[in-house]
Amino acid sequence: MTVTDFSVNDRTKRVREHIDKLYATGKALGDDDQLYSFLPASVTPGRARFIGKICGAEGALTSVETGMAWGLSTLTILEALIQNGAGPGAHVVMDPAQSSKYHKAAVRAVRDAGAAEMVEFYEEPSELALPRLLAEGRRFDFAYIDGNHSFEGAFIDFFYVDRMLKPGGVFVIDDYNIHAVRLTCDFADLYQGYTLIDEDFDGVKPHKERRWFGLVSPVPSLPWIRAYRKPMKEPDRKSFQLLPMYMGFSQYRRYAGNQLRRQGLTALANGDATAARRALIQAIKAEPDHLKPYLALARTYLPRKVAMALSGRGRDKFRV
Repeated sequence: MTVTDFSVNDRTKRVREHIDKLYATGKALGDDDQLYSFLPASVTPGRARFIGKICGAEGALTSVETGMAWGLSTLTILEALIQNGAGPGAHVVMDPAQSSKYHKAAVRAVRDAGAAEMVEFYEEPSELALPRLLAEGRRFDFAYIDGNHSFEGAFIDFFYVDRMLKPGGVFVIDDYNIHAVRLTCDFADLYQGYTLIDEDFDGVKPHKERRWFGLVSPVPSLPWIRAYRKPMKEPDRKSFQLLPMYMGFSQYRRYAGNQLRRQGLTALANGDATAARRALIQAIKAEPDHLKPYLALARTYLPRKVAMALSGRGRDKFRV
């Protein structure tokens, strides 16, 4: 008997019960019959609900996912696809670390949930699998991007997903709080004409307030996960739309320069002038027109007590 012999309600119920069981225990069963804790390295129940809600509301019948991990997002997408009336092979997913890092727990979870026929799985990097799917002329209603979180990784995933999403299709991207992921979203929004349709903060609390000269400036919380809709037609790119992207990179460089400068000052306070110089030289490369890292670098060639005296700070305050 195959999964297609069961009613839609029976199949979705079976997948849902397996999802609930996994979250209740916090452990996934590998293909080696061993139990592995998947928290916190898994999509949370809140973000899983967001993914399922979007996929279900779109009525998606075909989908693609980068990054399978422990399988919670995959099962959530499958639940929505089955409810939408999707058939075998509706969901394509890839994860190069499924065996080496996750003990094939996600593959087993899909099988144990009775949804193996719904999945086309590739145990290889998405930058290899996605171009092949594009060459085959594959098209999808829905995509979930949660693989490599470097800028180039997230961008390449989006680059190919964009070419396979149907007009009006939706992609969901996780870990929006990571700057590299936000830059990819900026590209989708500003250059490709995608529209933000929903986001979820997953219980994120506001960051601490920052103060300048007695004035309070609240730092807004960032959503964990976002959903974007592809435009119905190719956007007009006659205008120079990459300028906002450049500004995004500039903001990242300022942030990176700040962090590197702090790292250098901390190393200097700990008496490690070599590590301090290394960090401060990188800070200068990030922000060559910013004076502070140059001044901090000059201090690394002075005796530590003199450097602290010049900064007007003791050891504890020197870190900041």
